[in-house]
Amino acid sequence: MGPLGSLAVIAEVNERIDEAATDAGGDPTSIRRLLNIPRGAARTDSLVELVLDYGIDTFILSSNDAGEVRRFGEETVPATRQLAVPARGTRHDPGG
Repeated sequence: MGPLGSLAVIAEVNERIDEAATDAGGDPTSIRRLLNIPRGAARTDSLVELVLDYGIDTFILSSNDAGEVRRFGEETVPATRQLAVPARGTRHDPGG
C-alpha cells in the first residue's frame, strides 16, 4: 500500500471499531470510516480498493498544494465514486 500504510492495520482498526459499536449496541455499518491520505498518494485505484475492501467512505487529503487539492476534488474523487458506487453492494461490508 506504500504511503497509505498497511492494509492489515486498517483491517485491524476496522475490527476494533466493529466490536466497539456492537458492544455498545450499535450497528457497525452505521460508523463512518475516515482515512487521511498523504500528499501524493491519492490514486483512484487505491481509493477504490479502500472503499470496497475496507469500507472507507471519507478521505481527507493532507496537502497544501492547490493543484493537488483541485485534482483530488475534480478528478480523483469523481473517478473513485464512478468505480466504487456501482460495485459497493458486491464487496466488503465493513460491519460484517
